[in-house]
Amino acid sequence: MPNNQVDQLIDDVQGSVRGKTHLIQLYTTDPDEGPRLISDFHPQGIPIVVVVDPPSCCYYKLNIPHGIVSLEQVWGKHTGQMSPGYHCCYCSHKRIAAMITKNAVQFNTPIEACPTKDNVRVSVDIGITFHIGKEETRAKDCEQFLYYLGANKLQELLEQESEESIRNFIRTQKVNRIRDIKSELTSQMMAELNNRFNQYGVYVEQVNVMNVIIPKDLRIALQQATAYDVFLQNQVRFQENVKLRLMNEENKKIQTLKRENQKKMLELNNHFIMEEISLQKFKVNTETDQQIRIIQATQNQEIKMIQAQVMKNLAEQRAKKQAEQILAEAKAYKAGKMIEVEARKLNLIESAKARLESAQQRLKGQLQEADAENDNQNNLQMKRKHEQRMKKTDNLRKLMKDKSIVIGGQTGENLLDYFKETGEMVDDYDN
Repeated sequence: MPNNQVDQLIDDVQGSVRGKTHLIQLYTTDPDEGPRLISDFHPQGIPIVVVVDPPSCCYYKLNIPHGIVSLEQVWGKHTGQMSPGYHCCYCSHKRIAAMITKNAVQFNTPIEACPTKDNVRVSVDIGITFHIGKEETRAKDCEQFLYYLGANKLQELLEQESEESIRNFIRTQKVNRIRDIKSELTSQMMAELNNRFNQYGVYVEQVNVMNVIIPKDLRIALQQATAYDVFLQNQVRFQENVKLRLMNEENKKIQTLKRENQKKMLELNNHFIMEEISLQKFKVNTETDQQIRIIQATQNQEIKMIQAQVMKNLAEQRAKKQAEQILAEAKAYKAGKMIEVEARKLNLIESAKARLESAQQRLKGQLQEADAENDNQNNLQMKRKHEQRMKKTDNLRKLMKDKSIVIGGQTGENLLDYFKETGEMVDDYDN
């Protein structure tokens, strides 16, 4: 590039591009030193990988630090990620291949003298933030990075990819749009870098355009053009103010005429409103008179209706009284007939009762005569039985008096039953 073009991109007003970032790889024999070496400042660049030299003998104890990814080899073969913490009796056939940072890395890659679509050379200061490995696939990502990429190759590829993407994009834009397309440039560049480096376990988080520097003479010319634009804008505003002042004066005259016309319109409106009020009053009076006549006619009609109702009620009352009188006469005639029938009924009942009592008396006399004859016959029969038993009893008394007889058993029981029956018969005869 010619020196005059480089000098044009050096401008204290716009600032300067930052220096390039170097990614380095450090070496150590103590795994505990890995986190410190990665976090400390190094003038050579930013360390992202620490390679641990193989031990000469076995470790009695080995401590794997936290905060970094430690990859292990056994007999030179990769076996995966080591778990942080204490490891006892770590043999020499095993070794820590490398320790890789988990931190996000800020990588600066300025690109100078990029030609635009209108062939203007500009410088673009690009900042790329990336990290190695995702949380869910960190072991696999770190393996891909260590064995297929590394720190130095990552730096070279990032510089190449960034420069190629920036130059290709700037080439399609004119210089007047360079400062307005930062978001479009960063989003496109971030997608391209992720598509290129994700397979190696490198993930770009953010791409920032820190500064865009255009040539100094162009910046001065644009500044002068801007100043002239400001002058023109001031002149335009001055002319607009003059125009506005003239328009204000004309507007004042117009407003004065409008106010006078409005006054006249208000007066006419007032006359119109007064006439409308008079018309409304006339309508109200007319409607009031009409309503009064309607009310009077309605009242007269109601009075006539009331009189007709009264006459109707009187006629109904007279008819009701006549009907009640006829009904009372019918009820009295009915009651007389009922009394006459009831008296005839009572006479028939009394004569029937008298005949019934006479028949009952005759029947009772006949029954008493039959009972008397039956009693006489029973008394004669009982008398004969009594006399027979008494004779038999006298004979038994005489026999028992002359001779002593002992009677027991069933015969004694039968004798006692005989005397008992005789005594009861005597009692019945006496009664």
